[in-house]
Amino acid sequence: MFFKFKKQKKLHQEDQEELLRIIGYLKSTLTPETKLSCSYFESVEKLEEVLDELSEAVKAGDLNCLKDLNMYFLPTSSFQELSIRNGWSNEYLELASKFDRIHHKYK
Repeated sequence: MFFKFKKQKKLHQEDQEELLRIIGYLKSTLTPETKLSCSYFESVEKLEEVLDELSEAVKAGDLNCLKDLNMYFLPTSSFQELSIRNGWSNEYLELASKFDRIHHKYK
């Protein structure tokens, strides 16, 4: 699947800040007991590593991070499965909605 983004070369600062808050929330849900079944991630450490990499890409304003985040935010994908298995599905819906608004701006 190919994404066509507007001609903007970088994320706007306010979008970067919101994405960092979203990623920060995701990281805050992680504990050694986090249930990862039905998600892409094999360990909490791997998930933390991916979130750190996404944070760095967001801080750099890299539009490509939106493709990766979108993949994880798709219905029944990793972030939704994590939220369901770990008791924060209502929060997931709010995070996904915020992400979708940002993602839509750059399509």
